[in-house]
Amino acid sequence: MSRFRLWQRLLCLLLALPLPVRAEGPLASFFCVVQSVESASGFSCQRHRSLPGSDYGLPSSVRVSLLGYQPPPDNHPLAAQAHTALGNILLYQQVRVDVFAVDKHGRDLGRVRLYKADVTEALLRRGLGRVDRAQFGAYYYVPFEREAQSQGKGIWSSPRRSRL
Repeated sequence: MSRFRLWQRLLCLLLALPLPVRAEGPLASFFCVVQSVESASGFSCQRHRSLPGSDYGLPSSVRVSLLGYQPPPDNHPLAAQAHTALGNILLYQQVRVDVFAVDKHGRDLGRVRLYKADVTEALLRRGLGRVDRAQFGAYYYVPFEREAQSQGKGIWSSPRRSRL
């Protein structure tokens, strides 16, 4: 059998296999008002869902984690500062959440925007965390982490950065 025929058969077999389907883009988008900041990477907010054919909305509580963000470990000196910064930015503000998945804690994993500013980007630019490269879509945030690292901001300024 010639090499061409072998490659031709292999190609036919590969084309016959079902391809895995991967969701692209956000699964859901909504606006909510942040009620409490639970951790340096998660918060809970209140969302009002409007009923079809009605002017009234049903309030529901939603728990959200920041997409692509890994806060400093609890024993790091900047862990409390990262939690406080997230609270100062988000508490009692209306934010837009674009949900991409559900994390291991059952929270919606999404991109959070306050006005047009991305919250994860703001925290990474300050050096208050790292990019969680294991999450889908996290590589968008790598340049902001590198910018903070090159400027020596936040967790990248201290000699403890080798422990992260």
